[in-house]
Amino acid sequence: MNRFKLPVFLTLLFCTIQLSAKNIGIDISYAQFMNEKDEGYLEIYFALAGNSIDFVKNKGDKYQGGVEITAAIKQDSAFITADKFLLQSPELNDTINFAEAYINQVRFPLEKGKYILVLDIKDINDPEETYHFEQEFTLELGDAEPTTSDLLFLDTYTPAKEGSVFAKSGYDLVPMVSSGSYYFNEAVSTLSFYVELYNTKDALGENEPYILKYYLKNASTNKVLNKYASFAKKTSSTVEPVLASFNIEKLKTGNYNLVVEALNRDGETIINKTAFFYRKNSAPSVDFEDLANTDVTGTFADLLGGIDSLYLFTRYLFPISTDAERNYQNSLREERDLKKMKQYFYVFWSQRNDYDPQTEWENYRKRVREVNSLYDSGLRPGFMTDRGRVSLVYGKPILVEQRKFEPGLPPYEIWKYDQLTSRYVDIVNQSNKIFVFAEFNISSNEYELIHSNAIGELNDRR
Repeated sequence: MNRFKLPVFLTLLFCTIQLSAKNIGIDISYAQFMNEKDEGYLEIYFALAGNSIDFVKNKGDKYQGGVEITAAIKQDSAFITADKFLLQSPELNDTINFAEAYINQVRFPLEKGKYILVLDIKDINDPEETYHFEQEFTLELGDAEPTTSDLLFLDTYTPAKEGSVFAKSGYDLVPMVSSGSYYFNEAVSTLSFYVELYNTKDALGENEPYILKYYLKNASTNKVLNKYASFAKKTSSTVEPVLASFNIEKLKTGNYNLVVEALNRDGETIINKTAFFYRKNSAPSVDFEDLANTDVTGTFADLLGGIDSLYLFTRYLFPISTDAERNYQNSLREERDLKKMKQYFYVFWSQRNDYDPQTEWENYRKRVREVNSLYDSGLRPGFMTDRGRVSLVYGKPILVEQRKFEPGLPPYEIWKYDQLTSRYVDIVNQSNKIFVFAEFNISSNEYELIHSNAIGELNDRR
């Protein structure tokens, strides 16, 4: 599925002082489908952030806000179709639910070819806040050949209601709408998706059997996860809708691909479709039950010193650990069992670098010393501060802008990353990300993270 984001500007609040005006926050994506006559059509999805629009009381004394969207398609400078609609909140009694996202979609039948999507968006309660946006795209579907629609990750699916804009194949399919990589945080326990397979009968013949497979694959190692795989026997047809789910409650943090395939009777792949997503899960990456069987005699972990050294070194792991790992590290320090600490330390670094865990630890220890020197606040060592954590997890920023003397504002820093990656933590590789830190206690060297546009980090849309 194709994605883009309506351009918005970084906005921050320091106490009651606003650096720039509020802007509409809306994610937009689109997907391609075909009907049984091999006619293509485009679906465009909109997700409006409730906390980015103005709410006012209507005649019924209820709060309501929204945007007016005009979506048009043009080709060779000529407009060929358009739709105008309101995307607005329900009527609300109070402001508690302002942070919800409001979702809608539109469909345009189109022939195969190149087009320009034109969007005009304005806040219905603030007509002066308007946006105009254009993006080229190519509709690739529209031929009688074996292929698929775009893969849709779903927010929800329920039996279709009459007149619903989300109705497809007997269900209301409400999509996840994302301007970047799809992100499943630890609060999400189910991954649901929808895809359509087209014209398998043209590849196999009428009423021929084939195997439909769908599974998850680790995007970093390319390893298929057999626990997250399923298949079904199908008969060739013009359109085969596929609606399925995986329980991902125990899926670890990492980068993954969802893969859907169709195989003929000889096991040959005739259709393949892949969609990338990122999973964050605080479930432990270290198998704690196997620690007792780990022999660390003669390893680097066995030579780290006494209980005080291991106590400190396990604290060093805090910035690059999951919540479950931190809880276990805390229990180890309370128990003060030197053997268990060494076993845990060895397994922790072996999972980060099985080939050379010692060098991995030594390089990380050097980075800890650096951030301790740079960001120690007197109250906390550098590795426990927000700037220390970000530096240890993501590495050094490409640019640091220091703003110390702006009237009415506390000193703050903006860290910029062209490419955001991590050697120690599984994250989505991201581009053009920032972190903003503010020093509310002047001259303390204690800078608090107040905003980032990186996935999984503190985000302030205001």
